[in-house]
This record gives sequence, structure tokens and C-alpha cells, in this order.
Amino acid sequence: SEKFSDASTFFSMGMDSLAFLTFRNNLTAYFTSSILEEIDFFTYSSIDALANYLLEILAENSEPEIVVNAIPFPIPSYIRASVAQEGLWFLCQSKKTTPLYHLGLSLKLQGRLNPTLLQQACYAAIRQHVALSSTFSLKNGELILTIGNLDSYHVSLIERAHCSADDVDSELRHCLKIDMEMPFDLEKDVLIRIKLIKFSDMLYGINIVIHHLIFDDWSCGVLLRDIGEFYQNISKASSVEDFQSTYYKLVLTEQEKSSDAHYRGSLIEYWKNRLNSAQTHIQISKTVSKSEEHYLSQHLYQYSIPSSVVEKMKKISEQHSVT
Repeated sequence: SEKFSDASTFFSMGMDSLAFLTFRNNLTAYFTSSILEEIDFFTYSSIDALANYLLEILAENSEPEIVVNAIPFPIPSYIRASVAQEGLWFLCQSKKTTPLYHLGLSLKLQGRLNPTLLQQACYAAIRQHVALSSTFSLKNGELILTIGNLDSYHVSLIERAHCSADDVDSELRHCLKIDMEMPFDLEKDVLIRIKLIKFSDMLYGINIVIHHLIFDDWSCGVLLRDIGEFYQNISKASSVEDFQSTYYKLVLTEQEKSSDAHYRGSLIEYWKNRLNSAQTHIQISKTVSKSEEHYLSQHLYQYSIPSSVVEKMKKISEQHSVT
């Protein structure tokens, strides 16, 4: 693309959390040993910088060898939850029915499409990313993730042919509100709900509600892209790489590294250097305009950030290679 060059940072090119996992796994799969640490992707955050770093490593190796590891990685029956997931899970225990940690997404789809095929595409996208079908439970005092059973999972389809064109948006919001307020059972439920709404043969809506334990806003684009690609290719029986084993391999590798004192020290030292010149206090205006309509009953308020501030935040992120 003319917009990017070898000096462009990965984050300026649209890198997000799920894309990072795929990129890291695909890259490290070509080496006989793990020569790349997670911190390297932030230290050498452009294509050119990372490529030069890899060349230096290979040059120092007396017997550089690059091979594709084709040995399938066995998927364990469960894995330990991350520290962040443990914290969020703990908060959810005080109010198990709260929708505060539900992420909602609503879209209008215009044009003729096959709703059955779209349902299959949504199901395939959930299976593609094993994290989306994970459930959470305690085992010997530890919070663990297990792959949920998708055999009975269903992407629902409802019809709203009676809605006029002017009422489509309000109907989508109403349906999303109902789905957002429905609680998830963290031990039993697949923590993502997808509902297709048919208004006419040429107009559909799709509402997606996902628990924050398994998803973040940065990953919305990845999920929607995968659903779109599956919709186009599923009828052609196109093969799709199974990321289940690579996801678990990454998680287990991270857990092994977290127990290494040298690795933890390198991370601490990295962030000390990055934050050395950071401001200790940031003045933020406390004047927030509360919406008259409370979307949920748990004191969730909506407010707007000026577009000028958003653009400045984006520029700072690109300049410093941070999300």
C-alpha cells in the first residue's frame, strides 16, 4: 500500500490484540527455537526494525536454521486464566447478573444475502477463535478456561418485517438492549451472543453481545472481517487454518515465561525506560454531560470526546508505537 512503508509501525497499520497473536505465531513458527520475545515486537515495532533485528540474531547464530514446524500442538483440556481475567472474573462474582462487562455491537446490512449462510459464517468465526467459546470455572482454587461445547450453539434469526425504514435503528437498539441485559453463566454459557434480524429481503441487522472476559473493542474489526470472509468462502468449502492449537501454545508459553525471574525483570526494565519521562499527573476535565436515557440500570453513562482530542490521541499512539 502507498500509505505504508517498511518504516511504518505495526500499530499504525491496524495491529490489534487478535492480529498480534496471529502475526507472532506465524512468524515464530519458522524458527527452530523461540528467538523472539513479546517485548521485541514493541521495541522493534516496524517491519524494517524487526527484520534487521532478526538478521542480527541469525548472523550471531553459528548454525542459523529456519524451518516450518509442522508438528501439531496438542490442545490441553484446560488452561489457567490470565491475571487480568482473574481480576475481572472476581468483580463479576459480586454481581453475577450485571451487564456492565458486556460489549455490544450493532450493524445494518443492506443488500440481498443468504441468512442461513450468514448464520454459518458467524458460527465458523466463533470456532475459528477458540477464546470466544471458552468458559470459566474454578479448579483446585485456580481460575481455568475450558473450550465450550458449540454443538448446541445457535445464531438466532428473527423477523421484523413490520418495521418501517424510520424504525429500523430504534428496533436494533431495542433488541441490543434486551440482549445486553441478559446475564451470562460464566461456567456454562458460550460468552458471545449473535442475533440476526431480518427487516426485508434487502435489509438485515446483526447484534453481537460478548463478555469482556474473552473480548475487547480492539478485536471487533477482526471478528467482523472473519465473518465477512467466511460468508464469501464457506459455500466454496475453502479451507481455513485452525488457530486453536496456536492459541493454547501461546498461552502456555506465556505462563512458563511468567515464572522466569529474568524475563519478568526485562519487562519491568522496559516499562521503566518507556515511562521514565511520562507525566506523573494528567489533568482531565470532570465536566461530563450525562445522557438523559440510561441505557442500562447499572449507572452506565454515555458521554462524547471531542474529535480533536481523539485525533491527537491517535497521533500520540502512532508516534510512540503504543495502543
